[in-house]
Order: sequence, then C-alpha cells, then structure tokens
Amino acid sequence: MRKAGSVGKPVLHTDVCIIDRDGNVLGPNQVGELCIRGGNVTTGYWNRPDATAEALRDGWLHSGDAAMFDDEGFYTIVDRWKDMFISGGENVYPAEVENVIYHHPAVAEVAVIGVPHPKWQEVGLAVVVVKPNQTVSAEEVIAFCQASWPLQDSAVGRLRRLAAPARRPVRCQAGVARPRWRNAPGRL
Repeated sequence: MRKAGSVGKPVLHTDVCIIDRDGNVLGPNQVGELCIRGGNVTTGYWNRPDATAEALRDGWLHSGDAAMFDDEGFYTIVDRWKDMFISGGENVYPAEVENVIYHHPAVAEVAVIGVPHPKWQEVGLAVVVVKPNQTVSAEEVIAFCQASWPLQDSAVGRLRRLAAPARRPVRCQAGVARPRWRNAPGRL
C-alpha cells in the first residue's frame, strides 16, 4: 500500500533507466523517458523497421513512457512521453493537469493537449465533457485549476507540489464539450 500507483522494481536480468530529452540519465524523483534493455525485451515491431529504429537505439527500448523512480528504486509511470509539452520552459504532463480537472464535480471526462502559443511555446488545451444535467464554463474550469493547482494528490497517493502560482502563472485554455449521445465512442 505504501507504493500504491508504482509499477514496482525492474525484474531480474533487465536494466532500466530514466533519461531526459538529451539522453542524459536522470536520478531519483526526476521525470524522463523510461528505457529498458535485456533478454526479455522485444527485438522490434513486426514488419515495421521504421518504428523499430525509432524505439530501439543503442540496445535500449525507448518505451515512450514518462516515468520516475523513487529513492527505494520503485518506478512510477507518469504519462506518455510523447504527450508531454513544454510551456514556458517547463515540462507539462497532461495526466497531471487532467487529474486536477477530474476533481471538478461537473467533469465526466477530460483530455489535455499542448497547442502552439506565441509567448510560452505551447499551452495546455483542455477538452472537457460534462456530466449529464451539469453545466460548467471554460472560465469555471480555469478558476478551479487556479484554486486547486498549488497542492494536489499525485497518482501515487502522496501530496505533491505541482506548481506555485506565485512562481509560474497557470497558462491554459479550456473548451467545454457535450457528448451528442451517451456512451458514444470518441465522444471527446
């Protein structure tokens, strides 16, 4: 229970590391891309040499997962590495923002993506599906994020500082979507 949300420790005969965008190996509690190598790791994609060349480099499988490990060697998947966007020099993981928005009582579903911005490089765009018979405006979602942002529960159940509004303003856009029909595939 102490490590709820963790995917555990690497298995025997498998090497695991976390790297940044420049390929530097990161230490504990730093988020980067999860890379794996060992005899039990795939040798490539079936009939996809392009995907194999992208994923397997220098003997390491670049998983595409944004992950971190703690001081005890337990790994946690934070998000998809490719989903991360950079806003004002800060790495933003959509899953962390989505976790904040999911706490709004009117929100049924949410997806956050990075969109181009002239000043910040990218900002988050939240696409929100509201619960039936509920209403919420984009301004309400933004205000909720600003009020909730300084301290939030992380996926592993510990209190984590995600951002300090005094240090870094919340930069986001929000759109509110309503599903046309319930339980429809692709309703975001």
